[in-house]
Amino acid sequence: MCAALRKIPIFVAAFVAVALCSCIKTDGSTQVECPAAVAPEQAQTPRGISSVDGVWLMLDKDANNEPESVIVVYESGGMRFAKMVAIYHNGKIDDTIEKPLERAKGLAGNPPLCGLDFVWNLKPSDGGKYVGKVVNPDDGGVYRCKLWVDVSSQRLVLRGELFVFGESEYLVPFDAAKLPFKIDISKLSPVLPKSE
Repeated sequence: MCAALRKIPIFVAAFVAVALCSCIKTDGSTQVECPAAVAPEQAQTPRGISSVDGVWLMLDKDANNEPESVIVVYESGGMRFAKMVAIYHNGKIDDTIEKPLERAKGLAGNPPLCGLDFVWNLKPSDGGKYVGKVVNPDDGGVYRCKLWVDVSSQRLVLRGELFVFGESEYLVPFDAAKLPFKIDISKLSPVLPKSE
């Protein structure tokens, strides 16, 4: 579950290694030219999305973009939060905010993943982006997070960062009517992670 969140430290280390190797010339001097990131193939989604708020589907890049989890981004106290509300296993939702199963083993008390705000305290920043924190539920690692809507592809971008390095996940809009339960986004309240 949430393989993307669990891989942030691995991607950061790999990116640092690639960046360092690509910034050293054969004569031993350095350059500040590093390769640009490439976004994954654009998903076919409805046009007109401009807000980060709403229900989003996270896809598993390592499993042919199979559905992984359903996330709700909502406002509370002038900030944005992202709460896990459903998890897919074998192509079906079997772990929900109403009947949570999987646990966050890297967080104090091992809380259920469904119902946990794994992204929190997002405040507005430049260019329609929000900046806050994201946690890796397996080890409790907390990273800087940016969240925004990529208008051209109509996807939500969730980027975890360590210093200037990071990894982006692309989420697509999700129809809340497809959830096996009803969710009232206006009644959600933050459940913040606690490190061990």
